[in-house]
Amino acid sequence: MNTDYYGLGIVGCGAIGRGIALAVDRGDIAGAGIIALFDENIKNARELANTLGSEPKVFESFEDFILSRGLSTVVESASQGALKQYATQVLEAGKNLLAMSVGALLDDAFRKGLEQTALQKGTKLLVSSGAIGGIDAIMAAKDYIEDVVLTTRKLPESLIDVTLDKPYIANLDHEEVIFSGSALEAVGRFPFNVNVAATLSLAGIGPEKTKVIIVADPHTKGNVHEITIQGRSGNMHFVLENVPSEDNPKTSKLAILAALQSLRKLTQPGMVLGT
Repeated sequence: MNTDYYGLGIVGCGAIGRGIALAVDRGDIAGAGIIALFDENIKNARELANTLGSEPKVFESFEDFILSRGLSTVVESASQGALKQYATQVLEAGKNLLAMSVGALLDDAFRKGLEQTALQKGTKLLVSSGAIGGIDAIMAAKDYIEDVVLTTRKLPESLIDVTLDKPYIANLDHEEVIFSGSALEAVGRFPFNVNVAATLSLAGIGPEKTKVIIVADPHTKGNVHEITIQGRSGNMHFVLENVPSEDNPKTSKLAILAALQSLRKLTQPGMVLGT
């Protein structure tokens, strides 16, 4: 694999994929460029390609996309379903994969299969920290952690509960707890909103032991994540008040910035701070 230049491909050209592509296109990731785009809605991919100076190729077929000349790393920024559908093919093709739809990785068999494929092919499966912080500290202390609670506060109209006939939460004039349960349950019911719960649980004590509380708050000014951890190595308390993405209020801008940092760690030589 050419380590002097990283040809990046994006699967999923919505708010996150677009934000990543625009940042790479303006030179935020030294030694990398966007060369290929794929979205099941090809209109999204074509519209994004038209905004990029690098003139990436748009593919209608994933099989053609993964064979792109010079492609070394794929960014999945589509959905949990897309990650499950395409991740194995990416790694089997000898490409690195940056996964944004982390909720899919709570399927143990799926995640372990990807880890095994990456090991066999000598590629990397990267999991972005997304819209939360403190992951390095949590991973370091995971064997000593006893209790983890994530409280997520978002605008009602940005929350989608896929178990409801009308999935959007709306018409609230006061804050309301709309979910309290495990990270595993939260990711199943709110797959577009709480990938942070999946990331936190993978870093810490697991999806069944990690408690998640989701609050619909019509007065919040951003996406707020509060993490409280108790353990034998000490207690932790993180509060992140994130600005929503300009293109999609369901997504925090920090999620895009975290993905870019993951790509920097992959592509750039020298000191790497943290994990």
